[in-house]
Amino acid sequence: MERYHVAVSVAIHAPSRNGDDRNHHAHILFRNREILPDALEKKTRVLDDRKTGPQEVIKLRELAADIINKSLAAVNSDRRTG
Repeated sequence: MERYHVAVSVAIHAPSRNGDDRNHHAHILFRNREILPDALEKKTRVLDDRKTGPQEVIKLRELAADIINKSLAAVNSDRRTG
């Protein structure tokens, strides 16, 4: 992710066969090393620091919700994430 200079993996899951059909969700995994053109660099601590981490995670969740809600609105869905 550009803000942190790290790679991010995303896995999107549909509800399980016998589960709640509203349980669409994603797992977003961040590498903890900054990526440079030639190599992995030092560890980034902004997301796991006790002072900055919680605030950053809240910002990331808000950003994800905004992107998801804009995408839902673009396809005329009434659903929204919070």
